[in-house]
Amino acid sequence: MKMTIESVDNGYVVSAENYCFVYQEGGPENHIQEMLLDLLDLIGESGGRHDKERIYIDIRPGDKYDG
Repeated sequence: MKMTIESVDNGYVVSAENYCFVYQEGGPENHIQEMLLDLLDLIGESGGRHDKERIYIDIRPGDKYDG
């Protein structure tokens, strides 16, 4: 899947195939979690336990924080 990220005046636009996501106020670093979850929804099933590869988005606390 080809994906493009374009900067606009008040944020950025992520385009992938026939989909377009708009994230306002700031660059990708301000919306990376939201963008990754949108893309995971877009690609659908991310693989099962018997598949050769799976896609994960794992959110964990930083090294200086307890779980």
